[in-house]
Amino acid sequence: MAPEPRSNGLDGTPFRRSWRPQRCQISTSPTTPYVPAVAAIIVQLSCLCSRLGLVWFGAVQNCLFTLPCVWTVGTDHLFFPLTNSDLLVVSFCVGCPVSLVMAYDYFAGRERNPIIEHRRRARNVGIWRYRMRDRQDPLDITVEAFVELYRMPQDVFLLLVDCLQPYARRCVSPRASPFHLRLLCALFYYATGSYQEHTGSNAHHLLSQAAVCNAIEEVTNALNHPTILTTFVRFPATHIERAASIEVSSRLGLPGVLGLIDGTLVPIFPPRRPNQHYYNRKRFTSLNVMIVCDTNLKILTLDARYPGSSHDAWVYQNNPIRAAMQRANQEEDRHCWLLGDSGYPLEPWLMTPLPDAPRGTPEYNYTKVHCQCRNPVERCIGVLKSRWRCLFLPIHYSPVKSGRIVNACAVLHNLMTSLRVAVPPNYHLHQDGPDPENILNPDVVVRLPPHLHREADENLAYLVQHAHWLRNQ
Repeated sequence: MAPEPRSNGLDGTPFRRSWRPQRCQISTSPTTPYVPAVAAIIVQLSCLCSRLGLVWFGAVQNCLFTLPCVWTVGTDHLFFPLTNSDLLVVSFCVGCPVSLVMAYDYFAGRERNPIIEHRRRARNVGIWRYRMRDRQDPLDITVEAFVELYRMPQDVFLLLVDCLQPYARRCVSPRASPFHLRLLCALFYYATGSYQEHTGSNAHHLLSQAAVCNAIEEVTNALNHPTILTTFVRFPATHIERAASIEVSSRLGLPGVLGLIDGTLVPIFPPRRPNQHYYNRKRFTSLNVMIVCDTNLKILTLDARYPGSSHDAWVYQNNPIRAAMQRANQEEDRHCWLLGDSGYPLEPWLMTPLPDAPRGTPEYNYTKVHCQCRNPVERCIGVLKSRWRCLFLPIHYSPVKSGRIVNACAVLHNLMTSLRVAVPPNYHLHQDGPDPENILNPDVVVRLPPHLHREADENLAYLVQHAHWLRNQ
């Protein structure tokens, strides 16, 4: 015989599945004092107890019911497990008194043990996620919707699965999520910068917060594998590779340009103290990421190891790219260099603008052509941050893992650039604006020998002359 339905409402009505809670507003008194501190304490304790499934203490219950009105900011619902009823929902809003709503039977006739009930519900949620994952295909959506979520079409995603599958961990559990689902979860985080709980609760993923954390770690490590990293992010090392890059760059107005260099600040969550060296000149914690790209927005090399207080010139001079460019400049008969802004030192293999040149002079024309040729690196940073929004928002990981996430996003950026995937619209909103404070600091510059100073001046004079010539063609 079916058990009799238990009384669950304020008016003693029995509980039914189709029953909808009825609101009853607490009466207020004009003489009641305003108690924001007590209200804030009740809000915090109620949220904590509702998540842990705990029972309210008698003192807090009495305090709640003695307050005829609780004023707060925003709109929310509070859940109060009580001893005389199953679950009490308190709904409040700005400028409105508290309203009480009697909800469903939390235990549904089972043993009234919050710990056992919490474990049972958590186990059922895991089983529900496992069954729902088997019933749906995350690729069975439109291309526009897939690109909106993961920044790449389905065919590029399947190619990425084949590339990273050998470097993924092998799961032996029958209930383990497949690798393509873990990769989708990591791509969604890269594309949105969302929290792990929100990423896992997406209808296309259905993973727990711990599973999302493991998926991001696994995919990030796979993208940072030396084989993957050197395949997609590769600096031209041979004469043939350098000649191809120089030929494309020479069409913009300057000959011998191998790459474009710039630094960008990637915000991160404040790490553990001492962390003062992670605060940049804009007063937030970040990494100073050095990026070298070509005119096709393809990243040739990057360095995400240094904190935000590091100067661009210091990061460049402590990177192997400086020695590689010196060697390339010698092998190319001193006609191979990078283009940098005023924050970098003038070297035989690194050309900088002349911002104080008078208008109408060859130096002024060189500076104008220099800025036009160096513009692709600004667009590259804007496309990178607009496509992978986790680099635009603070990364809630340690500085080391944040740097590895930057490397992973660079690999994905080069993959999509080589396959000519369309760049996001309004990417210019994520570009770094002009920074007048980013000037050369003589204290961080390594002094060159006299013969290299003369060679740098000769190369600059050569570019000033030929930039003016190419501009008139």
